[in-house]
Amino acid sequence: MITHYVPEAGEHSGHACDLEDELKDLKHTNTLEVWYWYESGSYDGSGYLVGLTKTGEFFSAGLGHCSCCGPLDNFNPTSGLYKTPETFLEAHTYDNNKLSDEKLVKPAIERWYELFGGNKSVSLGRALLSERNEK
Repeated sequence: MITHYVPEAGEHSGHACDLEDELKDLKHTNTLEVWYWYESGSYDGSGYLVGLTKTGEFFSAGLGHCSCCGPLDNFNPTSGLYKTPETFLEAHTYDNNKLSDEKLVKPAIERWYELFGGNKSVSLGRALLSERNEK
């Protein structure tokens, strides 16, 4: 499994840190690649994770938690799977077609097109992303 720590995608209200040790548990799942940011406070943490499975499905999860549990304690990468880049984009689009968590979502979708969509589809995927951002 490949992990991408993207601290610049975070809110920067706490101490930015990677979750490499916690994410190693995902290696035993169908997860192929993840992009995430995570920040820890005194007794809590916040963050967001976007993932791509070996079968080409997307998932995402908030990593916020209090002191009684960790960022991945209640995480299940098999729930809430998105089957296509379009449905994944739709789930991460809000007011006036703005893309939430763009620094995590865009590379995941671009990677999907590279791995599962063929060379011609990479261009289509990038066009779809830029079309969303222009609206």
